[in-house]
Amino acid sequence: MNPRKLAAMLAIVGLAVPGGCARDKPAPPAPSGEANAPAPELPIDTMPKVLDAAVKYPEEARARGEQGTVQVKALVGVDGKVTEVSADPAQTASPVLVQAALEAVRQWTFEPARSGGQPRAVWIVVPVAFRLN
Repeated sequence: MNPRKLAAMLAIVGLAVPGGCARDKPAPPAPSGEANAPAPELPIDTMPKVLDAAVKYPEEARARGEQGTVQVKALVGVDGKVTEVSADPAQTASPVLVQAALEAVRQWTFEPARSGGQPRAVWIVVPVAFRLN
C-alpha cells in the first residue's frame, strides 16, 4: 500500500503512529451524543512492541492454496493485551484467512505504547501475512 495513503487512513481512524500524532494541537471535541467518537490523539513516545505473536495457518486455506495478507486493526491496552480487533471488510484475503488473522492478533501480547513515560492504549494496524512455501 502507498505510504501516503496508509498515513492518511491512519489519521482518519485516529491511530497512533510515529510522527502522525497531533503534537501541537489537541483533537477537536467530539459532537455530543456521538457513540464512536475517536479518542483524542496523544504524542506517543514509543509504539507497542510485539512480545508474543503466534499465527496458525488454517488447514482449510492451506489445502485450497489460499495466500494473502490481512491488515488487522488492533487496540493495544495499557497492559499490552489486545482488547479489540477488526479488519476492513474489503480485504482481498479469503474470509478464512481474515478470521485466522483476527483470532491470532486477539491473542498477541505487546509491550504497551508509552507517552510521557506512562503506558497508553493505542490503535495499531498489523499486517498478518499467510504465504505457502
